[in-house]
Amino acid sequence: MISILFPMSSAESESLCPFCAKSNLCGVSAPGGCWCGKVEIPMELIEMLPERGKSCICRNCVDAFHKNPEQFTGFSQTSQP
Repeated sequence: MISILFPMSSAESESLCPFCAKSNLCGVSAPGGCWCGKVEIPMELIEMLPERGKSCICRNCVDAFHKNPEQFTGFSQTSQP
């Protein structure tokens, strides 16, 4: 089961995945672009984000969702405290 942590709002937390709170390794500003431009990120997972545009999902969570979406069951935008 994925540990879901939220909310992510500080500048420091922008580098952390909103689902597992580990580094998201965002490379959007890198010369070669980010890893996320080379993989499919399911819309169902994106829709679960507590706040869109605040921080990126890490590759481990994207891969985990592809393998077993049920790990993320119970999490939705409305499940925030």
